[in-house]
Amino acid sequence: MGQKPQDKTISFAMKCLGIILLMSEEYRFDFSRIPIPVDSRVRKFTQVAGLCAKNTDQEIRAVWKDILSILKKYYPDITMIHLDSLVWQIATLNSNQLREYFRNLNIPEVIEKLSTFIQTKSETTTTKINRDQVTSMFSSKRGKVICFIPCCGSKYASGEIIKPEHILSDKDLPNTWHNLLEGRKGMRFCIDFTSPKTSAINLYTGSPYEVLSPHKKEIIELIQRGKLRLIIISTGYGIIDAIEPIHSYDEMMKGRVASHWKNANLTGVIADLLMRERPARIFGFFAGESYWSTPGSKYRYFFSEGVKTALANRLDVELCGCFYRAEGRGVKAILGSLGRTFIELLKIDFDDSYVENIYRNGRWDGNVKIGFERIKGR
Repeated sequence: MGQKPQDKTISFAMKCLGIILLMSEEYRFDFSRIPIPVDSRVRKFTQVAGLCAKNTDQEIRAVWKDILSILKKYYPDITMIHLDSLVWQIATLNSNQLREYFRNLNIPEVIEKLSTFIQTKSETTTTKINRDQVTSMFSSKRGKVICFIPCCGSKYASGEIIKPEHILSDKDLPNTWHNLLEGRKGMRFCIDFTSPKTSAINLYTGSPYEVLSPHKKEIIELIQRGKLRLIIISTGYGIIDAIEPIHSYDEMMKGRVASHWKNANLTGVIADLLMRERPARIFGFFAGESYWSTPGSKYRYFFSEGVKTALANRLDVELCGCFYRAEGRGVKAILGSLGRTFIELLKIDFDDSYVENIYRNGRWDGNVKIGFERIKGR
């Protein structure tokens, strides 16, 4: 058409194309060169927020490019489509409508940060973007949480797949993707490739997944909103996202299988994921011991060592550790207790006081006592 990429016609056309691709569940496209389409709503919000001095089209595009660049350090998958869609929806809303908008998204705290941000920027009218203000405005009050849980022996490959899918890739593991692929290749003998692929959280049916099942919708919503990432340490696949489609398999994380994953650098894979995600909080829920030398399953070992490796590489987190069996017997009872601990923590938005109480006093669930081990770097 002989037009520039920043021209409004082209920007809007590319935005429409991008939205169509997202609606078609296609996420592997590069939108980095498409600027924000400067229409009346984007111009109004930018002006009210005091982000630009002159509010020319060029200046508005530049300031939102800077904001996107800051946010991508914390949320790598965000694109200008997301920013433009948010700004377009909220630009004309009054304070009451804004409050209702974010309350419906279950993130009411954002309106307080947004109001403070707009007031501050309007008073100073500067083109310099403050990194902390931007990330605070677009973040939930507790930041992203990553939880790790073990797979289980009981499975039912129903073929039920949650959309959109979350599939681990080299984007999640920029340094160790090849390790995970090699580890999975070595476990092909135990995977039933004739079974229909099923989202992991639907595939597993034993403890603690039967405890999680009544709350599955809430868990999935949190995952899809980016507030939670739930990672499963799997004997067949190493690690998988909770809503990643996989085949059924049959093995346990001990003996030669655990040694296989140790040789495949599973701890490094977990550390790589954490360095890529940079969550505010990391929690594991495991029944076994954290030492390799002890008998039994090695799920907790891989989690603990992976976290320690990330911390040693200067991963900055607010709180991390593992909920574990302090007292009590019975695999089903223990895993059920860990599952209920996870749900309780999720229900109160991963509140620090709940973790602190278990750290100091433990949590009794029937005859099982759950403890919390803080994990520090090497």
